[in-house]
Amino acid sequence: MDLLSALEEKFHVELNETAFADAKTLRMSSASCNNRPHAAPKYIYPRWTQREPARWLRLAVYYAPRLARPQILGHPRIVGRENLRGLRGPVLIVSNQHHAPG
Repeated sequence: MDLLSALEEKFHVELNETAFADAKTLRMSSASCNNRPHAAPKYIYPRWTQREPARWLRLAVYYAPRLARPQILGHPRIVGRENLRGLRGPVLIVSNQHHAPG
């Protein structure tokens, strides 16, 4: 690989071979490196994705399966709620996997 190709690959630029070959000093060769083509324009994201209906749809699609999964796979049920009726807070409730007979 020649020097010109190595520089082009390392700095991701396209150099003019004649300008680079005619350069007599390092300053002249660096000037030919600075004449690189303009960078591609940044991607412009569509605005409809940030509008209210799109946000609600995104939330529904994202959270609905995550909220339904425990109900579908775990079949959770509350046992002993009647024991909490007269309780005054603060309270720490710890869930466990105790299976009630039945």
